[in-house]
Amino acid sequence: NMADIFILLSRNESFGLVFLEANGCRLPVIGTRIDGIPEAVEESVSGMLVNAGDESNVQDVMSLLADNKESRKVLGENGMNRVRTYYTTKILGENFIKICKRNI
Repeated sequence: NMADIFILLSRNESFGLVFLEANGCRLPVIGTRIDGIPEAVEESVSGMLVNAGDESNVQDVMSLLADNKESRKVLGENGMNRVRTYYTTKILGENFIKICKRNI
């Protein structure tokens, strides 16, 4: 909760739960456009996505957020709202049950 931005530059990641956890703390996030991360990070809504291995792109996005407190606040709030809307244990449990019922 004491951070201003959460950054994880994975080169492979099945989903990216840590991005949702950071959003749940109202933090804007920066992640790579690989595997399941774009499902966890809604680009320009809850955080920013960068190309894996593109240091210039990472530097630009980090500078953009570091220099703009309002953008960090908006992305963090959007991230928290997204977590509350789609990723609570209750919602995930209900969706899991729906999937199981369809496969019976």
